[in-house]
Amino acid sequence: MEDLIKKLNLEEKANVLSESLSGGQKRKLCLGCAIIGGSQVLFLDECSSGLDPEARRVIWDLLLELRTDDRTVILTTHFLEEADVLGDRIAIMASGKVQCCGSPMFLKKYYGTGYTLSLSLDRNNSDPNAVLSCIQSHVPSAVIKSVNESSELTELSIMIPTENNNSSSFPQMFSDLLGKKSELKIQDIGMGLTTMEEVFLKYEITTDLYYVIMWHLLKFNRSMYTLYT
Repeated sequence: MEDLIKKLNLEEKANVLSESLSGGQKRKLCLGCAIIGGSQVLFLDECSSGLDPEARRVIWDLLLELRTDDRTVILTTHFLEEADVLGDRIAIMASGKVQCCGSPMFLKKYYGTGYTLSLSLDRNNSDPNAVLSCIQSHVPSAVIKSVNESSELTELSIMIPTENNNSSSFPQMFSDLLGKKSELKIQDIGMGLTTMEEVFLKYEITTDLYYVIMWHLLKFNRSMYTLYT
């Protein structure tokens, strides 16, 4: 019990009545009460809702530790980022029906917009279209997503759809960009996959009410499922 109190950052409140705790501390206490029993199936309903980022991170770390325990955790949440971090499987629901289900990587690849290639260019003498042409020589379907200018740099985002694209072309693409770094006035290069927010928006779910339910099934190949409604 002492170890769980420490993980929940409630050591200073260990001998305080629950009625004297703040709202966030009461949520941590409820989570601790649910975990301490050691039940194999654990239901958590928006356990991080209303918490500040630091307190939410504490709960995330604790839930991630539960992956090593022999138990099933089912969690609902309003935060897509939370689903992405904690869920091994995510199911999106709308109008009371499951619309799709899969791992975060699967949903990002299947329903997402693909990869986003981010480049920082010198604002002076740089040409975003020239950079795009270089990328399109390897990935023809690449398009400019956004161009933002600051006092010194031009931030260029290029969308690379996953449809009909083979990631085997990426090494040559990056090699080409690095080789032309001076010519194209490139300062930095980075690439990221579609976020869960983009998956949700692309799926065009219009309901204002949604949840994410994640469950960690250690007995079934240690997979975690997430339900998003």
